[in-house]
Parts: sequence; structure tokens; C-alpha cells
Amino acid sequence: MQESELRTFLETLHHHLNILREREAKYGGNAPLELLNQIEDHHTAIQLVESRINGDISARELEDALAPLNLSLDRGDTEIVAGKNIVKIGSLVVPAFPLMVALVAVVVVSALLGWYYLVPAKMPLNTFNVAVAEFGKIGAQGKVSASKDGQELSEWMFGELQSEYKSWPTKPPVVWHDSMNFLQKRANIGLVRGSTPVERQQAAQEIAGRLGATMVIYGNIAVNADPPHIIPEFYIADIENEADEIVGIHQLGQPIEVRLPLDLYDQRASSFFEQNLGVRADALAWFTRGLALDLSGRHQDALAVLQEAENEEQLKSWSDNQGREILYYFIGRQALFLSREDAAYLDEAEAAFKKSLEINPNYTRAHLGLGGVYFQRAQQLSRPERLQSGYPELAVEEYTRVVAEGDNSPGSQIGIKGLLALGKAYRLLGQAYFDVNAYDQAVPAYEQATDSIEQALALLDPGQHRLLAEAFLGLGIAYEQQAYIQSGGDDKTAGKLLFEKAYAAYDNCIKEAEAQFYDTTLQDVKNKFCAPNREEVQKVLADL
Repeated sequence: MQESELRTFLETLHHHLNILREREAKYGGNAPLELLNQIEDHHTAIQLVESRINGDISARELEDALAPLNLSLDRGDTEIVAGKNIVKIGSLVVPAFPLMVALVAVVVVSALLGWYYLVPAKMPLNTFNVAVAEFGKIGAQGKVSASKDGQELSEWMFGELQSEYKSWPTKPPVVWHDSMNFLQKRANIGLVRGSTPVERQQAAQEIAGRLGATMVIYGNIAVNADPPHIIPEFYIADIENEADEIVGIHQLGQPIEVRLPLDLYDQRASSFFEQNLGVRADALAWFTRGLALDLSGRHQDALAVLQEAENEEQLKSWSDNQGREILYYFIGRQALFLSREDAAYLDEAEAAFKKSLEINPNYTRAHLGLGGVYFQRAQQLSRPERLQSGYPELAVEEYTRVVAEGDNSPGSQIGIKGLLALGKAYRLLGQAYFDVNAYDQAVPAYEQATDSIEQALALLDPGQHRLLAEAFLGLGIAYEQQAYIQSGGDDKTAGKLLFEKAYAAYDNCIKEAEAQFYDTTLQDVKNKFCAPNREEVQKVLADL
């Protein structure tokens, strides 16, 4: 072979050797002897070709030395034996250089096609998927950029989660990180960019949608702060229930002060992060267990797992400033959901939300949950008992705070959900006054209900079908009950107008359900409430 052909052959050998090394790495130290021998043969062949290029051996010596080596990449019937201008394929001998180029082209194209079709670009369906994004750094202008410190910290978090997920009693989540090699995934996670929480939520939402992730974990090092610190955050994707307040961003505890540059190989630094960030990684592992069960409809199991986390030995060092209020919020949320079928869970939900607020009085989601407890307690009482109980007023108080402080949970739309909940609470209060014929107090409560709900409607996006249906249902009930009050008095025209508004609201509720035919929750809202209520109002209007 000429020198140019030798150098082409040398490049091919190096390419094959890299592929073989990747195969060896996948065995984690337990590679078969055949593969190890093939790697050694490629090393030998590379040395021989380099010796020939340098003039240390003759062409004949090279051919003789290469003949017994196994240089086949796929280890099938094709054996590459290079001699002077020839390549032997089984018993067929052909000119070396053109065939070598063709073989390399076939191998490369086949490898690329196989990689494209076999290596996933999206996380699997029906699995709790966690994407650990690259941690960035926030500079003076609020711009997020890549940094070596952030990359190492992100990879450290990835390793912690992988270790935790190995001990799962059931199918563990799929967790991705950009440190994975190109044979494990063919999609980049990248940075969660944004100088504000809302911008970071939007970036995390894009990553979750692109990858099919249930949760995105991220953080950014504020390098210009004094002292520098990192804020751990996670995002829960809108997968099943767009009206659920867990969707969106969550800040996992207070910022962690760091000293830059990081050296995670330093024992003291490693111990510091294990104590301050490791326990939060452990907590995230428990959250994902509970959420995975929740999303599969196993709410009692989810509650049991989250309660177990409260007493878990590995979380004993989890202090309140490390995001512990989120655990109690998740416990309260599960108990509140279960209370729809069994009111006994309301005590558990109330205790959990109050515990969450003891840790962080400004945690808006917990105020929303506590308002939900009071609302359900009021609903479960007989109508004459509601006013005496004080629960409607307590619900109004909690929801009013949620509306006022909704910005404490940026990007989560808690403020909008607070407006909807406040409207429902005022409607319940109006109904309580209506039931005891206290119309002078009922009407202002209904007006506050419709005002809150209409404010929420103005803020909702067209695709938020569940929230829109909930809003239209509440609006319809408030208008309908006001209409009965007005119709019982002298102003029949005002009563008719309110009935027409109620009919339109119920009709819009039905349209939202029809826009999402496969959403069983929306179909229940339509069939149990909106459609029957519209029919009732239609009969009243026909008689006016």
C-alpha cells in the first residue's frame, strides 16, 4: 500500500478501536475475552501500520504480521487482512483502497442509521421520567450560561438520584443527564435559562415537553452574589391534570451558599454538599415515588410513601430551611384528594397544611390547600350548619391571601387558581345566606363570587380546559342563585338577565368538556353538573 492508503487504513483502525472501547465500557469491567483480544489486535495493527509508515518494517513484514489478527468490527465472516494493495474478504481478494473506502462508508452509514432508530431521543411512555438539567451560572446581567462548576454539581446530583432510585421497591424512574453517552440517548437536555423564575419555568416546560419528562431538576449558581449561592429548583410537567396546583416550578429550600471554584473531590466540600444538597436529592427521590403513585391513581399508596418519608432515617438531617414544607404540602394534597371519598382524611390534610405553613408561612400553595380543607368541611355540613361553622369565612380568608400573594409562586398560576377558589368560596357563603333567607347578605357574596371568577377567566389561556370549565361552572351557579333572588322580588327583568348569564356560563362549561372528549374528569363535570344545570335554567327561562 502507498503511504496515503496506509494512513487511510490507520484512521479506520482507530475508528474501529474507539467503537470497541465503547462496547467494553458498557460491560462495566466484565467484558468478554473475545472483545478484549480484538481490542489488543487493533492496538497491535495500529503499531504495525505506524512502523510501516515510518519505514521500520517492509510491506511484506506488515502483511505477514497483520494476517493472523482479528480486525473485523462486526466479527462476522468478513475478515480484514491488509497486504500490498489487497484486502481479503473470506476467500475473495480485491483491491484494497477502493474497497476499504466502501466498507468504511457502509459501516458509518449503518452505524448512523442504527443509532438513529435504536437510541431514544425521547423518554419512554408510561414511566415517571426525570431529566437533570445542566446547572448554569447567573452573571451580572442575569444571563444564564454554562460553567464547569455547574456541570460538576449537576452531574453530582444525577449520581445521587441514580443511587437513590436503585433502592426503589417498584419500577424506578428513568433519569437522564447530559453526561450519558451517545449510545444511551440522542437528545440534549442543556441549561434551564432565564433570569426570573417565570422565564426558568418556561424553559423547563420546553425541556419537559421535548423530552417527555415528568420532572426537570435544575439550579443556577449566582456567581456575582455575596456570597455566591445556588438555588435548587424542580419543575413538574402538566401531564394529567392542568388544574392541579403541583404543576409548575418548586424551589427546594433556601439558597445554598458555595465557595467557587467548586472542588467536589475535596472531602470537606463533598461532605458539605452531601449535607446541604444530598438530603434534598434524597427528598426528591421520595417526592418522585409519591408522585409516580399519584399519577397512576394510587392515592392511598402515595400518601403512605410520603408519610414514610417524614420518618425516614436518611432524611433525619433534613432541616426546615431545605424545603421540608413541600413534603407536608404533598402529604396534605394527597389527604385532601382522598377526603372526597372519606371525610376522615380532612383532619390529616389540615394538620399537614398547617405544618407546612409553620415552616414557611408564605408558602402560597399550602394556603390554597388549607382553604380547600375549609371549603370541603363547609360543603359536608348541612346547609343550616354552614353559617354557624365559620368554615366558608375561613376558606375566604385563606383564598384571599392566595390571591394577594400569588406572585410568591411565579409561573404556577396559583394567583389565578386562588381567584377561582375565592369565587367558589364566596358562592358557598352566598348560598349559606340564601338558605336562611338572608338575601341582603347573599347578594353581595354572589357578586364577589362572580367578580373573582370573571377576573380569573380574563387571565386563563384558551387551552386550559379544566380550569375554564371549573370557572364557567362556578359562574353559572352564582348567576343562577342570584337570579332566583331577583326573580322573587319586583325586578323580573334583572332576574331573567341573570338566568341568561347562567345559561351561557353552563353552555361554555359544556363546550370546554366537548373540546377534550377523552378527559374523563371534564366529562364528569359536564354530565353531572353543567348539562343538568343548563337544562334546569332553560326550563325556567321558557316559563318567564
